[in-house]
This record gives sequence, structure tokens and C-alpha cells, in this order.
Amino acid sequence: MCKRFMLMFFVLAVAGCAVGRVCATVAYTDPHQFTSAVSNYGFQLLVAFDDQPDGSSAARYGMLRVSSTGLASDGSTTLTLAPVATSDFPVVSAPNSMGEPTSQDQFLAGNSDTLTFNFACPVYAFGLYLIGNPAPTGSPAIPFWRLNVPVLAFDALSSTVPRESLGPGSDVYFLGVVSPDIPFSQAHLYSDNDPAAVFSFCVDNIYVATAARKVDIPGAKALESGNVIISDAAVMRNHTDRVNVEARDRSAGIAVLESDLTRGVTVSFLGSVEATADDERVIRMIHVIETVQEDPPGTIHMSTRAVGGGSSVGLQSGCVGSLGPNNIGLDVTICGRVTAIAKDRSWMTVDDGTQRESGMSSKGVKIVGRFGGDLRYFGETVRVTGSASLFKKAGNYYPLVRVATARDVVHLY
Repeated sequence: MCKRFMLMFFVLAVAGCAVGRVCATVAYTDPHQFTSAVSNYGFQLLVAFDDQPDGSSAARYGMLRVSSTGLASDGSTTLTLAPVATSDFPVVSAPNSMGEPTSQDQFLAGNSDTLTFNFACPVYAFGLYLIGNPAPTGSPAIPFWRLNVPVLAFDALSSTVPRESLGPGSDVYFLGVVSPDIPFSQAHLYSDNDPAAVFSFCVDNIYVATAARKVDIPGAKALESGNVIISDAAVMRNHTDRVNVEARDRSAGIAVLESDLTRGVTVSFLGSVEATADDERVIRMIHVIETVQEDPPGTIHMSTRAVGGGSSVGLQSGCVGSLGPNNIGLDVTICGRVTAIAKDRSWMTVDDGTQRESGMSSKGVKIVGRFGGDLRYFGETVRVTGSASLFKKAGNYYPLVRVATARDVVHLY
């Protein structure tokens, strides 16, 4: 009986195809040619499963999600199969590959087993190693394995001759797709060559790549949109809808959406640049490349007049009435008197005597976030530490400090 093996997947993202342009999608059965074709893309990911324990989930890898389905023994009932890492079979890179935990930890091509790959951002290339051993059928022989990209209506078909054999029932095939003009967000792996044949297979070494610019935080704020790679950013504060990161020299900071990173790590990541409804330049997280446990840098103390900054950084505007350099996204501390507080305690304003316009009905800087059970009252003096932000009102931008916990607001007297 043929062994069931795990899939290798490699993806690439680029820009869309212009109207009327012929898009040159290419199928690859040679991994070296595939690697050469995607070598210029800024972000590349390899998922080899080799650091995972046997039986652990092989479904989520940052920007990549893997799912699989098949048919029950009655030939009609659809089953959901959970992909796992397994060391039971020969692999392209030791010790693990991807299989599924039922039967013999292998996918069954003749039992309608299908692997689906979803990408968090559109990609332009995808490739994989497949390990199995169907005898080519037809005369002349026709390919057995199919890598389908639905949005392109395109198939990458396996060679009828394996690249190598790792032992009985363990022949190695490579399938890849490069679409330099039209991006795609999903691909499927399956075999429909011979429904009567029940060949098993596994997958090893998944690769993902996408076009992305390697920039610093000010560089990201200068872009209207697009994928970027940010390196060595310190996670400073966790909010309900974002985390804030900054350069370790505290020169610039930015909010990152859809991230579960926590304070106390330095991160390199792939993200997509965008703007909030208040025109704050932010990055939406796509994939964490690396994290290192590291104490964050200290906060920057400033007057309320300086919060937000009067200048712009790239497309990031400063705030009306603010002075000094733009500091949107940085971790800041201000001190002052509570000049107003919402009845529902969703916001308050704090002024240190500079009497700046807050954009509310009071002077100072607007504070939002988790104030906690320690109630704040009009007139008391507080120290506030949080992420510098802004909000838009009547065509103007006003400063905002976002606090993450009740400990971020300290009563002084």
C-alpha cells in the first residue's frame, strides 16, 4: 500500500493584472526553477513541520491556513480531516511531514481527500512537495496530482516521473504555481486522475512568499497602502483593538491591528499599511516573522502641548495646536489635572496648564481606554501613560492618548 505524505507549500504575492493584459501564470514541477522564479519577492516563508511534536496541529502558520476534507467509507459522506505533523513516513526534510490523524496518518487521493490552502493576503506563487507513489495511468502516462488555483482557473499538474524515491511507496513530486500578474488567496491539492485508485500521500516543506517592502516605521507611514516588513519593533502596549509598537530607539511608533502580540517582545513582521477612519496610519498584521523576549524601552515624558506633534511624518498628519515632532504611535507619559470626564467614563481630558484645545468641551488631551474600577474625578491630578494617537473632528486632528490598563492612570493628588 502506498504511504500517505504531507504537502509542501510555497506562495508569492504581487500586484494585480492590468485590464486587458495577458497574465502569464506558469506551472512548475522543478523546485529549483520555481525558487528562481520567486527569488525577488521580499517575503518568503518556509513551513517544514520539523520543530513540531508528533500529532500537533498543522493547520495555522501565520498567513497560511490549511484545511482538508475527504469522503467516508460509504463514498458519499464528507469528512473534515485535521492536518497534523507526523514523523511516521519518509520526508524531504527530516523529521516531520503533514498528514491527518485518522486511518494511517495519510491523505487518500482516491478517496477524494483535498487539501485547501488559504492565505491571509493575496499571493502570487505557491509550491509544494508531495510524497506518494501512484503508477502513472494512461498511454501515454498522464499526471496524477493536481494543484488547482480557482480564481485563475489554473492547474499545476505533477510530472509523470517522480523527482526521487525515498523508499517503497514514497516517490517525491513537486507542484508549483507562479502568477506574476493576478494574485490569489486560495489553492487546492487533490487527485481526480483515477477515482478507482486509492493512493495515499503526505506533504513536506511549505513555502510562502509575497511582495513586500522592507521599511522602517516612518517608511511605512509614507505609503498609501501595500505590504511591508517591519524589523525589530518593540511591543509597547496592548489595547482592545490594537497593539502599539515602536523602534527601540523610540524614534517612531505605529499601531498594529489584528495582533495578539504582548508587551515584552521585539518583533519582525509582515503587515499591510492602511489608515483608520481618523486618518491614523496603521499596519494590519499578516504574519509574525520572529519574536524575541526583550524588555521594552522606556516611555517618553512630554507636555500635553506636545502630544501628537505639530509636524507630519509621511502621510501621518500632526495635531492642531500641538508643537514639536510628530509622535503618533509612540508610548508617552503626561501629567495634569482632569478637566472633564464622561458620565460613562469612556473618556476624560487632562491638562497640564497649557490650555490646549482638546476637541472636546474642555482643555487638555483626550484620554480613552481601560480606566478600570479606580474611578477618576474632575479636578484630581493624574499621571497618564499610553499610546499617542489622534481623532478627527470637524476637519481637524486632535491628540489622543490610549491607555491599556487601569495602572496606566495614576492618581497623584
